[in-house]
Amino acid sequence: MKLRSSSSTPPSPSQPVSENPFWLNVEANARRYGLFLLLAIVIAALCGLFSKGWLSHMQRTTADGVLSLEYERFGRLMSDTEMKIVVHAGSSKEVTVVLGGDFMRTFQINTLQPQPDRMQALDNRLVLSWKRDALPADSTLWLGMEPLQWGTSHSTVAVDQGPTLPFWQYIYP
Repeated sequence: MKLRSSSSTPPSPSQPVSENPFWLNVEANARRYGLFLLLAIVIAALCGLFSKGWLSHMQRTTADGVLSLEYERFGRLMSDTEMKIVVHAGSSKEVTVVLGGDFMRTFQINTLQPQPDRMQALDNRLVLSWKRDALPADSTLWLGMEPLQWGTSHSTVAVDQGPTLPFWQYIYP
């Protein structure tokens, strides 16, 4: 015994296949809206929603202007990402940069330039220290990192016990 849906058209000699209007509408809508969805995804990718680009690039500065941070808001798991920290002149004998929040749990540092004189992990924070005479007045620190887990990471960076600069990154799987 053959079961047929009541909404499908019965087969005839001119149309040997029984067609269901519901699935015909699904196919028509997929064709109609699928192209727009695909174009939206491609444009978002080109703008940097999934990695480097205009939507991803972020630059932040503290209110006192002592610390500037450039980074990519969006990254991919197990792929390299970079961070640029600019520290403006201070009067102390030592420059100390503290990376906190989720930074230690989320990222592995592969490269760090210039190399710090002292580096330590303290209370889920990474403390990097340089002697002031070893750095120019406006020092640029480059970090090459690799994300270790996907999701949103809320981290902070501070210089010489100054105000913290919070930032977030989303790492795609």
